[in-house]
Amino acid sequence: MNTKKMSEDAMTLYMREHFEDESAQQGVLIWKTRPPGAGRAKIGGRAGRARDNRRDIKIRGYMYKEHHLVWLWTHGRYPVNEIDHIDHDGRNNHPSNLREVSGKTNQQNRPIQKNNKSGCQGVHWNKRKQRWRVDIRKPEGGQHVRTFVNLDDAKEHAMETYKKFGYHANHYSES
Repeated sequence: MNTKKMSEDAMTLYMREHFEDESAQQGVLIWKTRPPGAGRAKIGGRAGRARDNRRDIKIRGYMYKEHHLVWLWTHGRYPVNEIDHIDHDGRNNHPSNLREVSGKTNQQNRPIQKNNKSGCQGVHWNKRKQRWRVDIRKPEGGQHVRTFVNLDDAKEHAMETYKKFGYHANHYSES
């Protein structure tokens, strides 16, 4: 398998030749021609295969993430950092849902964990102290920790702290 990505210019030419313009602007890559060695690719069909919470597309022996190709299409360059799906849906590659961020910032936009019982990021029950604990990482390092008897007070404090530290609104919005 090829391990060298195509240059931005070469990939842009390839995409303009093989993908429908309008579909790429909507965040979906649809074949308009069937390139050589494209396997089961069908003209008018969506490129690539769904995998976990994203779509991968094989081009000339190399796997590309669909959202990276959409980024290249709309911005004229490969992303330097990570691409964040603002709505947490890795299948929604509409350009308005994508933003280039550092790995740290991308982690700040993680969805709330399924096992979270408080309904708020960074708030959990401390069994030993019998209090709600707000535990948030500071941007400069270290942690911000405070405990509360009342869950609503803990949630309010967590949301204010996330805003103060510059986390993305998705990170601290309630589930």
